[in-house]
Parts: sequence; structure tokens; C-alpha cells
Amino acid sequence: MNKALTAIALAGTLFLANCSTLGGGLPTQAQITAITAQAQSATQTACGFLPTAQTIGGIAASLFPNGAPIETMISTVASAICNALTTHAAVRGRAGVARFHGVPIHGHYVS
Repeated sequence: MNKALTAIALAGTLFLANCSTLGGGLPTQAQITAITAQAQSATQTACGFLPTAQTIGGIAASLFPNGAPIETMISTVASAICNALTTHAAVRGRAGVARFHGVPIHGHYVS
């Protein structure tokens, strides 16, 4: 169910601003998967963290309710995740999961 909601949120965000980029209409599952993989790669490169697809979809939907160019979306989501993780870690004694605009950030650090 969470994967379906993530796909719907990300598809809606992509549809609003990228109709011409994606060839019109709703993005396909393959396009959503590719964009999610690009955002995961950008985040991993930026701060060594591999977020889940649900995290990426939730943050993209919260940042871009009216859509955005794909490149902007990918880099902004990666930055938002890394900044939220850094801020969360900087607050000593803070328990729980880091969040961005109420979206929990799930995933794991990679080397």
C-alpha cells in the first residue's frame, strides 16, 4: 500500500510540471522507477545515505505540489534529505526518525 501511495504522489508531482518532458500523460512505472533511482543515487553521492522510494516520493510531493523539472526535483530532494539528516544528528539526544516537512526519512547509510 505504501509503495502504491508513493508512486501516486510522485506520479502526480511529475505529471503536473513535466507533461511535455515525459511525452504527455501520466509517467509510467518505469519512468517513476528511473527517477526514484536517480534521486537515491544523488542522495547517496551527496551524503552517503540511501533513502527508500517512499521517502523520496513523500518529500517530492511535499516540496513540489505543483510539479517541477525532474532535475530540480532530484537535486532538491537529495539536498532536503541530507540537510534533515544533518540537522537531526546535530541535535544531541534527539530520538526517533529524522523528518522533512513531516515526512519520515527512512533508508540507511552506505559506504
